[in-house]
Amino acid sequence: ELILPLAQHPERRQWLLVRASGDAGDLASVISDEIRRLGPDIPLPTVETAQQRRVRIRSDERFYADLTGAYAFLGLLLSTLGLFGILSLEVSQKSREIGLRMAVGAQRRQVIQEVLNRGMGLALPGIAVGLLGAVGVSRLFEGLLFGVVPWDPVSLAGAALLFLAVTVGVSVAPALRAGAVDPGSLLRSE
Repeated sequence: ELILPLAQHPERRQWLLVRASGDAGDLASVISDEIRRLGPDIPLPTVETAQQRRVRIRSDERFYADLTGAYAFLGLLLSTLGLFGILSLEVSQKSREIGLRMAVGAQRRQVIQEVLNRGMGLALPGIAVGLLGAVGVSRLFEGLLFGVVPWDPVSLAGAALLFLAVTVGVSVAPALRAGAVDPGSLLRSE
């Protein structure tokens, strides 16, 4: 916080800072009584201790951090659902092709690997663009960060690994469904 003289920086809101020995909460009523004595039309201030003020200020910071975290979680959830939807749709649309390939000798492991590779093929460009965007945007926020490097390599690597893990996790169910295609039943239905 920066404390400026009122003559240099006039503002409607004013603060009175008092240093006290002992319990500062007991001093609040004495300060309020003295302000009332000086002028009954002066509005009484909100009195809080330095600890209460710190908690209030930090609660604002915590709120914005929680809000940012909630948006990040929502973004991760939406990207997860989108990737799962795309892979599931592709597997269901290609079930006949998968059945034919398995009928002519493709192994279950190969089919599963192909779907996992497709999931990675969809996610890796997004991860690369996201990392480049994060490095670029971090320059804009450099002035707002205190004690934190704007493009921390450990954080960026952690985010990339998180998205890779999510991609593998999301790709497993469609891949296993593709590997479970029964070529005999598909060929009989034709």
